[in-house]
Amino acid sequence: ENRTTEQIGRLSQHMSVSTLKCYREKSRIDAPSIRNLIYGRDVTKLMSEIWNGLSRDPIFRRSTKELSLDEKRAVTFTRLKRVVEYSLLPHEAMLNNAALVTAYMLAVMTYDPSLVTSYQLHTAVSS
Repeated sequence: ENRTTEQIGRLSQHMSVSTLKCYREKSRIDAPSIRNLIYGRDVTKLMSEIWNGLSRDPIFRRSTKELSLDEKRAVTFTRLKRVVEYSLLPHEAMLNNAALVTAYMLAVMTYDPSLVTSYQLHTAVSS
């Protein structure tokens, strides 16, 4: 174990942050354009709108205390009502572009995974 630690120590001395710094300075990578290339402009725009909107809303802030099951359910229901109010992805857009539905679900899931399930049930029942 000590031998492995010594080897890692020697390797880390050779690989300093400055080793990569020169390459990073030369790179011409533009993260937003790569995101658009991979996901498409519509998907990237929708996900940004969702993340920006939810990050400004205090309902979507994470609680620092441990919530009971009933409290979690109440928070999820409140969040569900808010997501439905926002109507960020109209029903017509869902039908026209399946990628937007996936992006919508992924963006909402980053805030509350149970919210995605609740939203899917809501849309299935109300459609």
